[in-house]
Amino acid sequence: MTLLNDPRTRRRRLGVGAAAAGLLAALLTAGPAVATPDPGDGTATSKEVSKSAQAEVRDAIRSGEIPGQDEIVHSDNIEHLTNIPKDSLPGTNSDLAFQGRYAFAGNYDGFRVFDIKNPKKPKTVAQVLCPGSQNDISVSGNLLFLSTDSSRSDSSCNSTTQPATEKSSWEGMKVFDITDKRNPKYVAAVETACGSHTHTLVPERKNVYIYVSSYSPDASYPDCQPPHDGISVIKVPRKAPERAALVGFPVLFPGEGPDGGGNPGGPTNPGVSKTTGCHDITVLPSEDLAAGACMGDGILFSIKDPERPKVIDRVQDNENFAFWHSATFNQKANKVVFTDELGGGGAATCNAEIGPDRGADGIYD
Repeated sequence: MTLLNDPRTRRRRLGVGAAAAGLLAALLTAGPAVATPDPGDGTATSKEVSKSAQAEVRDAIRSGEIPGQDEIVHSDNIEHLTNIPKDSLPGTNSDLAFQGRYAFAGNYDGFRVFDIKNPKKPKTVAQVLCPGSQNDISVSGNLLFLSTDSSRSDSSCNSTTQPATEKSSWEGMKVFDITDKRNPKYVAAVETACGSHTHTLVPERKNVYIYVSSYSPDASYPDCQPPHDGISVIKVPRKAPERAALVGFPVLFPGEGPDGGGNPGGPTNPGVSKTTGCHDITVLPSEDLAAGACMGDGILFSIKDPERPKVIDRVQDNENFAFWHSATFNQKANKVVFTDELGGGGAATCNAEIGPDRGADGIYD
């Protein structure tokens, strides 16, 4: 199944005006972008926690094994060097990318470029106002990629928030040329179904492929229809990034009916997120492998043909995992670690009420 001709995932080219707008912006008009929260970002479902387990948590806090509330701890080999105020982009900071002497910081209001040659005194090289959560960021060569996972009025950097129920709303990937780090240029935008919560690059010599992770479809969203059981694949030619385009939507969880074939979640599996897409993907190009954390499932797939990734294995853990959040390979490429985001980033659940047996790092051979 592909969505190449589906209007929900149609590509929009940028006009000259849109490409020029919002670059190296000074900022003050940016309002907070509306984010698509992780399904785990609510209060976690607590199970019956024994008094002994609660006592175990309290003892760990008292002994210092677990930091207390508002307590700041760090390893002996870590030194705090500096703090950089948000300056012109007051939104929530999201992700970081590094290339040589530069660091690129995503922010719900855009992104910032730092010169980190002297790590004790980072210098701001550019600030680009381009609102749209989460603005997950990555770089490859002279190209920078930015995820938009909030419903916008259009693909420009001057867009405003707009309900996802409106067909004209836009979400997806933005591409910038960063040949001149002091003056990034907005060169392309590609709309993707359900936007782009995170994205992962598969770089080649001639092209950069982008695996777009998004989720939480709704029948009332014209551009984000259920079951949304796959990922969007974008191809970006390095020498002509303005020709970036969607090249496929591989179905990772085939199944009949409106719910697809992913983890059904509750009530079948209480406390587990229903799989309606992926949250994050990690690639290991040297081994032609990728691992996907997909809400209620962990998957391993082959990327030998980067335009057509194929699932080769799949795991679930309905006892320990609430929301499959991220995946990481070891250096030998014989193990992958999947991480649970119990409670989400906005609802910490490392506490006595939830207990020590919920949430997990799953290590798979």
